[in-house]
Amino acid sequence: MNPVFTPADVADLDRLLIHWDAEVIGYVVLIFSFSLEFHGREALLDELYVRERFRGRGAGKASLQWIEAICRREGIHAVRLEVERANTRAQAVYRQAGYVAHDRYVLTKWLEAPCGTVLPT
Repeated sequence: MNPVFTPADVADLDRLLIHWDAEVIGYVVLIFSFSLEFHGREALLDELYVRERFRGRGAGKASLQWIEAICRREGIHAVRLEVERANTRAQAVYRQAGYVAHDRYVLTKWLEAPCGTVLPT
């Protein structure tokens, strides 16, 4: 069975649910922005989550293909993502789909503590 994605409207692309039959098996969070480096509009795949018992069945691969098709349709020039160094399984999925690592660091400065958390010192 192939996963189904909702909603289909690009206005709601920041919150996508992945369905397998009638069951929600995961979600995608996609953010759009503009980048001089990537020559125009880009998308950041902020989250791609598939419930563990559905992993390895092609839902992640299908999600990436669906995201890329939407981005091409919308004139997006690049899709970027971050993945934990220890998550080699996800890295393999991304690399197989054509994503490449860049020789740079991702740096973050928290300006405000997220709700219910304490900032590191």
